[in-house]
Amino acid sequence: MKSIEYIKDALTRISKKFPQLSIKYQFYSDSLTHIVEVKPISDFEDNSEYISCEADLSITFDHDFFPESILFVSEESLTKIDCPSFIIEPKSIPFENKCINPTFKFEGICDMVGSNNDFQYRLAA
Repeated sequence: MKSIEYIKDALTRISKKFPQLSIKYQFYSDSLTHIVEVKPISDFEDNSEYISCEADLSITFDHDFFPESILFVSEESLTKIDCPSFIIEPKSIPFENKCINPTFKFEGICDMVGSNNDFQYRLAA
């Protein structure tokens, strides 16, 4: 179906622009509705750049694929995705675990003063 491929491509582009998002998609053929669940809710509600991309996709889709519709929901929505056709998971940021073992040089910090086995150590401030 052409509309499903269109949505998949559009959501893939959105996920590249917003790699922190988790996106689930399902098509309900009885209502001709494409449901897209977006997490985290903070991006869904507060990220104006994401909201703009979502609105652009919705307007274009509704115009090009009428009578089908697209509905974006959050994880807290009453509309749920029970059997997703596809899922886009957040991209993880590679992390190199570099253990740094610092070395310390104490030259000039301690002075030994005294005679025989009677030593005093002073830290230089």
